[in-house]
Amino acid sequence: MKKILMTLGFILISKFSFSQNEGSIARIVKAYDSTSIVAFGERHDQIELIEYYKNLVNDKSFQEKVDDIVLELGNSFYQEVLDRYVSGQNIPFKEVRNVWFSATNSLLQIGNLSAIEILIKHIREVNLNLPKEKQFRVIAADPPVNWNVIKSPSDFYPFLGRRDLHFATIIWNEVIDKKRNAFVIMGRSHLLRNDPKPVNYVNLVDILEARLGKRIFIIRVELDKTIEKTPVIKDIENTNLKEKLIRKNFNQKFKESIDAVIYFKKLNSLLIEPFSDKKDIEELDRRSLIINKSNFQFNSYDYLSYLIKKHGEEGVGIFEQLVKTNNSLISYNEQLVKIFANEIDDMTIKNKILEMVKELKNSKN
Repeated sequence: MKKILMTLGFILISKFSFSQNEGSIARIVKAYDSTSIVAFGERHDQIELIEYYKNLVNDKSFQEKVDDIVLELGNSFYQEVLDRYVSGQNIPFKEVRNVWFSATNSLLQIGNLSAIEILIKHIREVNLNLPKEKQFRVIAADPPVNWNVIKSPSDFYPFLGRRDLHFATIIWNEVIDKKRNAFVIMGRSHLLRNDPKPVNYVNLVDILEARLGKRIFIIRVELDKTIEKTPVIKDIENTNLKEKLIRKNFNQKFKESIDAVIYFKKLNSLLIEPFSDKKDIEELDRRSLIINKSNFQFNSYDYLSYLIKKHGEEGVGIFEQLVKTNNSLISYNEQLVKIFANEIDDMTIKNKILEMVKELKNSKN
């Protein structure tokens, strides 16, 4: 067992404080001197974040401090399979794959190679070179949905709508009660202290801190193209994010909801090839027909992102033609496309996307 932290009967009010010159991995490791849970609010499937996670689990000081890696997008129904695989046992890959292919976000996937797959494989490789008592455990935090027994939307939605409650239960049972140290990777919206409008109606952070008796350490991923050397972690009080509101129409500031920000100079989405295997499509169609009463469709944000990465500016035109001629392939959502356009730096591509949005809107009228 790695270093165990004594829990207190109350939540500490004191802030986590570090030297601004300290390396980002060293700062994460140091946080475990004051808490047993470091929560990393990420943007999903970003190349730079995947590499950062690899560097973390490769780091000897991180290996000494951390017992568990908790993943939002892993189906806990397959936890036993995941445990065996990560510990180095020979498990058929098609069984392990269900950890991410069959999670509650199943119908939002675009393709096979996701960040969670890459990270799980890497942790397994690291574990093979560690003594058994030092090996990481990977905890799948997503609700235990078994798609083989889902027959109606009412069978599925209780799993989807109670994700954060399940995250809290899993971390409570598997980390806090077992007095282990965990590094938790989840989307940023799930990791906000005192959130006035929490995801799925319950505040994950507040539940964990109440049970733990102290603060967890929350780090939020942000971009800053002006920083010369990244990644760098800054205490929230030393950032321009501290006074900003976490949500519109609510008087809750980031300085009251997170502890630190990790800045990256750039973030690039992983190039994920869309599903093409006939069996995969058939299974996704089966699930979608149960939940949505229609065959599986790729969401417009991910598919447009894929086409632009693959074909550059021409990808916008390819996307437009697919929407016009093969609308069963892509679930076109104007709002998602506009969000994607706003995230693009290339003004030529950005303007072309916005022109496409107008054209598609006019073609419907």
